[in-house]
Amino acid sequence: MRTESIYIMKKLTPVLGLLLVLTSMQLSGCGGGGGGNPSVPNHQDTKLVMKVMTSGALTNGNLIGAIDLTVEVPGGVSVKATPDTQNPSILVTDAGVVVPSGAAAADSLLVATFAPPQGNAPGRLRILIVNANGFGTGEFATVTFDLERSGFPNTSEPVVLNFTASAQAGQAITSLLTPGYTAVLE
Repeated sequence: MRTESIYIMKKLTPVLGLLLVLTSMQLSGCGGGGGGNPSVPNHQDTKLVMKVMTSGALTNGNLIGAIDLTVEVPGGVSVKATPDTQNPSILVTDAGVVVPSGAAAADSLLVATFAPPQGNAPGRLRILIVNANGFGTGEFATVTFDLERSGFPNTSEPVVLNFTASAQAGQAITSLLTPGYTAVLE
């Protein structure tokens, strides 16, 4: 029963975290005055910090050697990024925007690219992290998003579009390993 409860909590944590974020944004927009533009939230938060993690069991003593993750970024949210020096059509996130953390904090190499929203299509953030020593399940990256005052969020939550993990030797990890995240407004 305890294992089942832990499993349920791990599955609900991202949803509960997002619900908390959305509720606090809704409440921060409430006020007693009226006037102003009701379509623009009235909050002081300018950043959304997202902790990205894995859950599940690694088999055969494997450690994670690499993760490739793509997140759909909702409207009203962006990251600081600049054109790549070799290929200016690719936006690479600025230093400190996406960093290895938690289980992957030591000895990891991380690169993240950002494709901003185009029309009605949401933006995409791709995170690649490699660690020759390997790391276990749990938190592996921290992302700092910038909130635009004009209508965050336009959609309900960031969505993980792609997730693959490899062991240190390069073979795909096929055990039940799932991505998740928590998010906090700052």
